Amino acid sequence: GEVPPRAKLKAPAAARAAAAPGATVEHLPEVLRAVLSVENESRGIAEATLKALAKDARSRGVFVAALLQHARSDADAAVRQLAAVVLKRRVLTHWSALPVDHQEQFKNVLLERIVSEPVPAVRRAIADVVSKVAKATVPLGAWNALPEFLAQCSASPEESHRVVAFVLFASLTETIVGTMTKHFSTLGGLFTGGLSDASSQVRVAALKAVLALVINAPGESKEETNVLSSLVVPVLAVAKHALESGEEKYGSLAFEVLDELVEQQPKALTGHIELVVAFCLEVASLGNLDNTTRRKALDVLSFLARHKPKALVKAKIVPNLIKALCPLCGEPKEDLLYGDDEVDENTETSEEDIHVQTVAARLVDLLSLNAPSKHVLPEVLAFASSAIGDASDQKKRHAAVAVLGIVAEGCAEGLADSLAAIAPVIINALTDTSSDVRSAAAFTLGQLAEWVDGATAFHATALPAVFAALKMERDPRVLERLMYVLDTWLERLEEHEVRPYITPTLHIAYAAIDNGAQTSHRTKEASLGAVASAAAAAGRAMHEHLPSLLPRLETCLLASLDQDLKSRARALEVLGMLISGNGGTGAMAAHIPSAMRAAHDGFDLEYTELREYGHGLFAE
Repeated sequence: GEVPPRAKLKAPAAARAAAAPGATVEHLPEVLRAVLSVENESRGIAEATLKALAKDARSRGVFVAALLQHARSDADAAVRQLAAVVLKRRVLTHWSALPVDHQEQFKNVLLERIVSEPVPAVRRAIADVVSKVAKATVPLGAWNALPEFLAQCSASPEESHRVVAFVLFASLTETIVGTMTKHFSTLGGLFTGGLSDASSQVRVAALKAVLALVINAPGESKEETNVLSSLVVPVLAVAKHALESGEEKYGSLAFEVLDELVEQQPKALTGHIELVVAFCLEVASLGNLDNTTRRKALDVLSFLARHKPKALVKAKIVPNLIKALCPLCGEPKEDLLYGDDEVDENTETSEEDIHVQTVAARLVDLLSLNAPSKHVLPEVLAFASSAIGDASDQKKRHAAVAVLGIVAEGCAEGLADSLAAIAPVIINALTDTSSDVRSAAAFTLGQLAEWVDGATAFHATALPAVFAALKMERDPRVLERLMYVLDTWLERLEEHEVRPYITPTLHIAYAAIDNGAQTSHRTKEASLGAVASAAAAAGRAMHEHLPSLLPRLETCLLASLDQDLKSRARALEVLGMLISGNGGTGAMAAHIPSAMRAAHDGFDLEYTELREYGHGLFAE
């Protein structure tokens, strides 16, 4: 026949979003290639043309038949994949337009091609088309050849056929899992066989299929739960083998399966909790693995600790869990974990280790909050007592000091009984040669003050050590933590107790304010927080310092740069504490109008903390 005119895929800029004029299904090869173009204009026209062809009622059956032909036989794998992707989106809309005999031929071609396709990405795309067609046919009993095909492939001596079976299973569970539930036992047997296959490619394909099954299975019947439960041990075996073989990407898939089981099918883990925990701990402890893999292992444990703590307690594995996690812990840095901050260049620990330390710390914290203290604290104290004096391993010392602060909230009562032994050791760690250990010591002292009754009774030893450390410390990160100690301890002291610490606290704040740009914004903010705490506790003892303090607060209150707003908010907090403290209204009477103006001016900057402290000052 006559060759149709060539579709114009290069159109004027004004027609960029419009379909190419004169394009028909016969131009599909050209259109598909243009969709893959890196040139924006050509790609935009091609995409519009493809949509127009798909919507053309005259070509509905012809359109999907043509797409199948290109998914089957185009020489370019990228075009075959694209044709299959488009076919997946359009096949159900156009399916009824195909005559019944064409539908049968269509299904046969799909099954033939999925076996013969050599490129995995294209094979997966074709599997997705099979899945869509199955959605329209299997529930009606209109594709009886599909189950037989799957059975033959899964039992085939050909490795590629067995891979195809599980690629198809993965895709089918996403669309017709409800129909497949009556065959759940059979599926379980097939998946177990796939997970123990001699071929690593088949095992990985089976693992992906299991993930799809777990995600999509209703899990409403005991049979389904039993089948999923039977897959747990084989999944762990596949993951372990993959990790040992250096195929970390595939081994980490197991953690996605476990995540879904914990979240959606927790009953399937009954009887396997101890195995799952042991496997996750082993992986998390292997420093040679990628940080992402180790974190995935810890995330599974975190989910168990948060949502299934009773199962962990019942399995009697919390003590062993704590014992294994303690060496992985470090001072938690949640801002780094969520990507909100840069890693301090002065830190002695890599970013990867910091992430693992923080996830491990969060997990220990969860366990201390959700499991009885008797299962947690003895292991923490045992680890800390043995590791805190290890002069050869600063990571161990770091973990030992940090973990005592991590469990402070959850094990507060038990720690209160151990303060006499713990406090001197932590205070001594403020002089450690490692900045990580010094920072962790300050963190733990702050946590003890916040959560453990009686901790601040050690102020006569702790605070002089903190002031001494502040004079020597050069690491900004540790300086901020030391300020945090002052902040948490000073506000909890009585007026007569806090008096000796007012002058040294003010001198630190004065130096931070007076040095201007030479002091980090966070250090200045932290020092003002410590002054606010001192003012809250000291009452009249602060009044003699007003002549030197108020002008410096005014300097902070005049700042308007974004990086100075937190310090400005803290300065407002100090003013509020000075006014509300014992005798403050009288001593601050002459300064109250200017304080009110400062609070009012802060509202114009639309900064949350300025508003918060401004409201607080007005309330005073």
